[in-house]
Amino acid sequence: MDMKRFVMAALGVFVFLFVFEYLWHGVGMQGLYKQTASVWRPEKEMRQYFGLVIITQLAFAFVFVFIFTRNYEGKGVGEGLRYGTFMGLFMAVMQVGVYPYLPIPFSIAALWFIGSLILGIGAGVVVSLIYRNP
Repeated sequence: MDMKRFVMAALGVFVFLFVFEYLWHGVGMQGLYKQTASVWRPEKEMRQYFGLVIITQLAFAFVFVFIFTRNYEGKGVGEGLRYGTFMGLFMAVMQVGVYPYLPIPFSIAALWFIGSLILGIGAGVVVSLIYRNP
């Protein structure tokens, strides 16, 4: 494993993840979250945990890239699309699995599914573009 490419790919995935999560959840789904405000922590309380959000997103990025490097074949963006689709489906199924435990509309779980799939595919493309052979 090329450590420089690994770290650069992980940081690239982190940036993609951070921006995507903000746009998907913070902007796009904001109305749905406000409609179900009683389920979530108050916004002020959530801000207290922002450092933990950053840490978990960084950890996700490094693990995501590490798994990618274990099976890296150097086949370009197609490899990233395939990997990202598989990882996205894996995450998406887990997101929907939370639905029975939370009193939320199914539309939120469905959007979590779609968002996780998009996130996985996007992160897979990012890692394949950055980790590629020089």
